[in-house]
Amino acid sequence: SLGQSGTGMVYPVVLCLLYGVSMAFQYCTGLNMSNYFVNLLQLGDAALAGIVMSAGTLGVFVSGLLYKFYSKPLKNWVPVVGMFGYAVGSLLIAFIPNTAVFIVAQFIMGASTGCMTPYFVATISIRTPPKWVPVAMSLFMGFMNGFMFIAQYILDFLGKIGVDPANQVAYVGNKFAMAGYGLLICTIACVFLFPVYDKKHK
Repeated sequence: SLGQSGTGMVYPVVLCLLYGVSMAFQYCTGLNMSNYFVNLLQLGDAALAGIVMSAGTLGVFVSGLLYKFYSKPLKNWVPVVGMFGYAVGSLLIAFIPNTAVFIVAQFIMGASTGCMTPYFVATISIRTPPKWVPVAMSLFMGFMNGFMFIAQYILDFLGKIGVDPANQVAYVGNKFAMAGYGLLICTIACVFLFPVYDKKHK
């Protein structure tokens, strides 16, 4: 496999890059949720927005706590399910402006993060030649935070596609939609980089 050959860093770097790109879309919630919920949709005040956002934290907690139970049957489909779950959550926020739906969506997205992130980290560590593991972990953190830094610029650009930016509700809602579509593309990439790849490199 690539993890045991002279090109041992190729596969781990690709995984680091994929996770980084996905973070640009995942971070849409952190950047826009409070403003979208309170000021634009006027679904509630800042306190209620905090409750909605905290559902994501609860999702991470539950998903992390149960990781060993669902990771065994899912195996290398764990990151696929996680990425798809986050896409679904983002699309729910984009198309169903409702407080209860937002809470469910936040929980799903949090659970998805808690589901796929450990698998990415573990796979990168296992597939990287031992002496290069610190470098791989540095790249993982670097790509993740780098794409979070430029997420606003990416989403600002994508959010203007097909809508009038002057209509802030439509514009910000479209950011969530574009983030969801981006994560669906990342989901497809996960299929090829995990189940398909593992089948070819047993």
